[in-house]
Amino acid sequence: MAGAVSTRWLKLSPKRTYWDHSAPIVWPPPETYDRMRAIAERVLPDVRYRRHVLWRYSLVWTKPDMR
Repeated sequence: MAGAVSTRWLKLSPKRTYWDHSAPIVWPPPETYDRMRAIAERVLPDVRYRRHVLWRYSLVWTKPDMR
């Protein structure tokens, strides 16, 4: 919800402009948040998945100690 509100606010704000970049944009995204979380949990055990505003997320994983 916060991502949707933030995106709308940034689009409508008169002082803000969109930055045109050369990075490829894929829309709609190939995976949903829930599907991406499931993939990350399968591939990286004990991964921490966090959602952020503006439709972003981060994965934090610590390699297990192999002693």
